[in-house]
Amino acid sequence: MNTLTLRFPILKLIIAVFGSLLISIAGLTQITKVDVVLTGGVEDQALKKKIEINLEKLLNKINTSYEAESQKLNLSGNWFSDGFSKEIEEFWEHSHFYCKLHQINENVIFENFTGYYTIRNIPIVLNSGDTTEVKVSFLNEGIIDGFSIAIGRVQYKNSMKYTCTIDLTRKEIILNFMENMKTAYIKKDIDFIESIYSDKALIIIGKKSKIQEAGNSGDGVRLSLSQEKIEYIEMTKAEYIERLKGVFQRNSYINLSFDSFQLLKHRKYDDFYGVTLRQRWNTPTYSDVGIMFFLIQFQEDSLPKIWVRTWQDEKSVKDSSVYGFADFIIR
Repeated sequence: MNTLTLRFPILKLIIAVFGSLLISIAGLTQITKVDVVLTGGVEDQALKKKIEINLEKLLNKINTSYEAESQKLNLSGNWFSDGFSKEIEEFWEHSHFYCKLHQINENVIFENFTGYYTIRNIPIVLNSGDTTEVKVSFLNEGIIDGFSIAIGRVQYKNSMKYTCTIDLTRKEIILNFMENMKTAYIKKDIDFIESIYSDKALIIIGKKSKIQEAGNSGDGVRLSLSQEKIEYIEMTKAEYIERLKGVFQRNSYINLSFDSFQLLKHRKYDDFYGVTLRQRWNTPTYSDVGIMFFLIQFQEDSLPKIWVRTWQDEKSVKDSSVYGFADFIIR
């Protein structure tokens, strides 16, 4: 009997230690070697192989740096450009991340307006625990030259195949513009964000707050019910940028995702386009889901400019009252 009573605690200890070991191993296997297999999009086999090798190098360097909790990415060699190195280092400063797949199987997409070979739909996990997708762009020689957050696979596919009056090149430009903007918010790149808004931009923001309302239980007793109040505020560009600086300072991370893209060309003004989408905003202090409308103007030899940015609460806004071209006069 004494022998049995002694063994049970020992057995429990062995099980506990073994269980902890399994958990530790499971945690380590989340970050592992990534293989890249391109499934199409480039006919030059030498270029295809070089893109595969360079993307593998990048993702595995990222995973190694994340696992080592490095403050800087350990990148060296001649397989990427100086511009790319600066881009990804800036992103790493604001959020460390890793690739969660063992193998990437994707097509290469050739972008007509940039001349880049691009691989999309690369899933990453951010320090905040949020997941998102990135795209990596390559020069003709297979050298990596671009990195940014991407819109989701389904949204991109639907936007590119959707039949409308927008030509393919302008679709690519608009989607890239929105992806670069999304990346800038996550990086807290206030200078880039300021550069893409017109000085005369109209900006409507919204914020949720809790209010207490009295509800009747039916027996004469009043209940205090917590409900959400939506406050809409109209701002100038200067006011919005100043407010955004405060948001960036107060939050250790910013994460946002876009879906439900709709791209439209203005019927009267050829250089004006409308983008309607659903945005999920997440920070340590605040989160919401809203319907966004952007009125964007194409400009020669420069980035498009945002003239209108509106946010409406997803739950309270009806389809018929979502902002669009009809709500704004272009002069």
